[in-house]
Amino acid sequence: MVMSDLAPGQKASIMAIKGGRGFRQSLLLRGLIEGNIFRMVKSNPGPIVIEINGSTMAIGRGMANKIIVRSLGG
Repeated sequence: MVMSDLAPGQKASIMAIKGGRGFRQSLLLRGLIEGNIFRMVKSNPGPIVIEINGSTMAIGRGMANKIIVRSLGG
């Protein structure tokens, strides 16, 4: 499942990031790395909003579609 498939309130773990070196580096600088757990705040419409490491951030839907996650429930 990809990040954009999650419903608001769901928690998930980042399993893999599909993309090139620049894309992966951009996510790394935001604290989005494999193994991190986050909570979906807003998933529709527009950008995805998540809470991770005590911070809230927005991610473009195209970027979110390249982040493979495993749902941990709500």
